[in-house]
Amino acid sequence: GWITAFDPSASSIYHGGSVELTRRMASAGRWSDGLFARIAYTYSKVLDTAENELFTSVVNPRRAQDFNNLRAGYGPSGLDHTHHFALAMVYQLPKYHGTGAFAKGFLNGWMVSPSYLAETGQAVTPLSFKDANGNGDSAGDRAILNPNGVGMTSSDVNLVCRNAATGATSIVSTCADADTVGYVAQNPNAKFLVARPGAKTTTGRGIMRMPGIDNWNLAISKQTHFTESKYLEFRVTMINAFNHGQPLLGYGNIN
Repeated sequence: GWITAFDPSASSIYHGGSVELTRRMASAGRWSDGLFARIAYTYSKVLDTAENELFTSVVNPRRAQDFNNLRAGYGPSGLDHTHHFALAMVYQLPKYHGTGAFAKGFLNGWMVSPSYLAETGQAVTPLSFKDANGNGDSAGDRAILNPNGVGMTSSDVNLVCRNAATGATSIVSTCADADTVGYVAQNPNAKFLVARPGAKTTTGRGIMRMPGIDNWNLAISKQTHFTESKYLEFRVTMINAFNHGQPLLGYGNIN
């Protein structure tokens, strides 16, 4: 049977800096005194040699490419988000001091609360999903990088099969493992090629980035007080208020 071990031999490093600005509500009576705002920005970098031993991410390698040289897998972590910006605001509309009970009841107590989040996308690695290095784990070996490939394209490979009797070779789609002596890209213009058993993968870890997060939320509320402690609250909360598409990681692809 197989034995899987989790050796504490990987390494990681994090560097980062952040800044936060806060504006608190005041009570001097100006229109802007009802505004609370908090702005935060973080710039950081996370580098490691492994982050996915328990297969928490299908789009990053689960095992080291070379167990004898973990440093060869050093690169951006799946936890790396270089830029992170967050904005949270609460604005209490100025109080209406005019006459009329209905007008006061309707116009007072309104509050608008927008929030915004922008973040660099996750670092991901082009994978073959083939056991190229023969370690018994087919979950996440890397792909082969074609330096002359075009765009973000990928291709499988055909097999170069050797006839055991004559020694002649031919390019086929299926061949016995013992008779497979090489591979030929089905699309030679593809950027990433599937690394099948015995092929040396050349793609680095974390060389691709998911699209980042860019999202607004918005809440609008109104409190109508009947007594000092009893009131009725009306609230509308909009998640992704502007219906902006946010990319999510699917099973080995981008949705």
